[in-house]
Amino acid sequence: MEQLDLQLKTLQQKISLLIKQNQFLKTQNELLSTTNQKNEKAISEKDSRLKILEEHLETLKLNASMLDKADKKVLEKKIDTYLRDIEKCLAQLNA
Repeated sequence: MEQLDLQLKTLQQKISLLIKQNQFLKTQNELLSTTNQKNEKAISEKDSRLKILEEHLETLKLNASMLDKADKKVLEKKIDTYLRDIEKCLAQLNA
């Protein structure tokens, strides 16, 4: 009978330990789930922000290429003006 009581007590201790471990694991699982949800939300927000920044970058690239074209046209106009002035000077020297 003592042997049986001892075995029963040992079994109860093991069950108690398993219950405590199970409770700890449930708590840990809830914490990890909450952390995972927060991380997924942060990733989603950062993905959205990244898409916005990529769109801004494309806009800036487009604007830069337009500015280059505009700058090129302004430079061409200045060069044309200088050439006309030089031609006028040469015409006056030849006259």
